[in-house]
Amino acid sequence: MVNKGQAVDLKWRDAMAVWSIGSAFSRKRQAAGWPEAMTPAQIAGMQRPWHQVDLKVGRPASSALQAAIVAACDANEILHVSSVDRVLVAPALDVTPSPLDGRGGWPDAYTIDGYRVAYTRPAKHRDVKVYRIDAAAFATWLHAQGEAPSQHIAAWFTSQGVAWPPVLAVDADTVADWPGLVVLVKSRKKGTRWTEWEAAILRAEFARRGGWSREADGQPWVKNSSIQSDMATELGFSARSALDRHLGDGPDRGAAVMSSAVGALTGTR
Repeated sequence: MVNKGQAVDLKWRDAMAVWSIGSAFSRKRQAAGWPEAMTPAQIAGMQRPWHQVDLKVGRPASSALQAAIVAACDANEILHVSSVDRVLVAPALDVTPSPLDGRGGWPDAYTIDGYRVAYTRPAKHRDVKVYRIDAAAFATWLHAQGEAPSQHIAAWFTSQGVAWPPVLAVDADTVADWPGLVVLVKSRKKGTRWTEWEAAILRAEFARRGGWSREADGQPWVKNSSIQSDMATELGFSARSALDRHLGDGPDRGAAVMSSAVGALTGTR
């Protein structure tokens, strides 16, 4: 039996073995395994590993993708986080004079009685803006571009639990049925408050599946725990109790809510 984690680790090692990919990651980052987010340069290297194809074609293609991702971040067309990182431009350098050194402009501070003396040129840094994009955000953007993920990017998606093709967000105002509600709930942030209309769709589907029963008229309604569990799972909830407050105590209120919500949408009330 193959362990999923081991398979993902192996694919990460495979990616790092590709020079044009591994060179974009520090040794510490390589040892840490799959990252939650990557820079445009790292993503472009994984999506279009340029050394594996004709360099005259592959390297410009990878650079073009990197530039496109940066432009998308600049235009807020792809979800990202940004930071200002201080990067080393020129490392510290020990400078030693030599009788054969004909260079002019030796710093006066390092000249004694007309003789040059050794000194250390300080390191130079500059601040650069760096974008970082998580797997879900890149999957959404890549899908919109009509491009399929490379084997390395696909492995990254798998490691982060991101489906391909991605499950795209749904406008809450357009949800009209149970399948639409499932996509909506799965795509949005957990804990988002349900609308009356969304609860009505849930209750209507629960009733359609035969989720309510009671021993006799006048007796309390009882929820079918199996049906409730199935629906909770379809919505991505770990427990059926997450649906209790939306389902209420019986189908009667559900019918009233559904009628009211339909009337609001169609203008008949």
